[in-house]
Amino acid sequence: MRQNQKVKDSMGPLKTSDGTVISDYVCMAEELNNYFTSVFTDENTRNIPEMASRFNESEVSNYSQYAISELDVFKKLSRLNPSSAWSR
Repeated sequence: MRQNQKVKDSMGPLKTSDGTVISDYVCMAEELNNYFTSVFTDENTRNIPEMASRFNESEVSNYSQYAISELDVFKKLSRLNPSSAWSR
């Protein structure tokens, strides 16, 4: 089994965007950090647009009688078997 291996997999070397090959762990970590910070956006959380309602007024009143708590969701999720396949 994989967890019984004595040798750990290593990573690298990496090629930077300018073609330089790096194998030093600190430099590789910095290069990966630079890459990941460049692909994720920094969102402006002060100006989040309002989402339009997906229900008309009669549908909203039908669903307003239901209350789902965080505990309800937790109970349902904790009963899920992560090893089983999803089915309909």
